[in-house]
Amino acid sequence: MVAVSGKELYFIHLTDTHVNKPGLTPMYGVEAAANMRRVFAHIRTLPVKPAFVVVSGDLTHDGDAEDYRYLRQLMNEEMTALGGVPLYPALGNHDLRGPFREGYLGESGDDPYYYTVDIDDVRLIVLDSLLPGEVPGRIDEAQMDWLRRVLEEPASGGTLIALHHPAGLTAGGLLDEHRLINHEELAEAIAGKNVLGLLSGHIHYPFFGSFHGVGTFTAPGASVGFEPCGEESIRYVDRIGYNLCVLRGGVLHAVPFILPGEQGLVSDLKL
Repeated sequence: MVAVSGKELYFIHLTDTHVNKPGLTPMYGVEAAANMRRVFAHIRTLPVKPAFVVVSGDLTHDGDAEDYRYLRQLMNEEMTALGGVPLYPALGNHDLRGPFREGYLGESGDDPYYYTVDIDDVRLIVLDSLLPGEVPGRIDEAQMDWLRRVLEEPASGGTLIALHHPAGLTAGGLLDEHRLINHEELAEAIAGKNVLGLLSGHIHYPFFGSFHGVGTFTAPGASVGFEPCGEESIRYVDRIGYNLCVLRGGVLHAVPFILPGEQGLVSDLKL
């Protein structure tokens, strides 16, 4: 693998890993940890070394501290095998802040988990759209104020924003009901701020769209896939993958990789 520098930035967008500690397969018998390992094995075959990996939420399925400890162990091993690149996680609706901070970060507290990092001249902002006890997401008022303040200082290479819940409409009407509730507030906060793209998960399939002129990118689930289908059910399918993202000349592109498999039906969840 070779690192890519200059105006080209390659990175990996993972989402919805849904890992549990060994012995538990609560999500329709899916071996989520093994599936995540398969995804990383494929990433290691790429001809470029990614600058970083971002995981846009639903890190674990049950959200126990032991699940997060196990996830951290797996992630450390996979990041080392990938050449020591950094990993930036976000929280989703299946995550719990207190156990995440205890098991993954090794600290106490249950505050929302959001932050910003600089990668060369590009800024990555990771938001916490977890709304406890709910499937849709929301960015709380304090976090939204923080986001506005951060965006007041321009990043010369532009800004990437990662959050679990898609802000814009998706390919499936049923899943649109579970997107970011206060999406219009987010639209106002990012307007005119050179945001290169919004990286999300939650819907378990790759989808590219536009949100008030900003590109939106969801990645395939790393644990299981959804099919955009009717208004009364969500079809879970044996399909996993990730997005290889490329920032070139100030424009963000995403290439979805779907791993080989039977892609059979796992469950048809009626709502």
